Amino acid sequence: MGTQQLLLIVLSLIIVSVTIVGAIGLFKLRAQQSNRSAIIQDMYNIAVLAISYNKTTANMGGGAGSWDPDGFYVWCGYPISNNGRFLETDNGRIRVQVISRDRLRVKGWGTELGYNENQAIRARLILSSTSGQMNFRILN
Repeated sequence: MGTQQLLLIVLSLIIVSVTIVGAIGLFKLRAQQSNRSAIIQDMYNIAVLAISYNKTTANMGGGAGSWDPDGFYVWCGYPISNNGRFLETDNGRIRVQVISRDRLRVKGWGTELGYNENQAIRARLILSSTSGQMNFRILN
């Protein structure tokens, strides 16, 4: 084989290798973005269910004006983790916590690593029952 042919083969291998590494990076980035969007959507769905639970009367199985996370976990229909603290979705885990009588915190953890590449995707949503306002923040 001639020197030019060997050079073309080596150059081809380098180009293919760089392309594969770039494709893997793009795939990883797309997986992160997709998981972040999905866990955010799950958190919004759970927040809407929490409002519904809060406003449903007790004789209909609702919270009758209270947030009661334990009752809500059973009521909402999502699978509950083994320790009973999280709702499990296909996109991650979500925890509902009462901040005050009229405020609820919904925290979500995704299945992919977040911006810092060390921790899972995290987000927080604060829900006010009086105004129905949702205050959302991506943490990672």
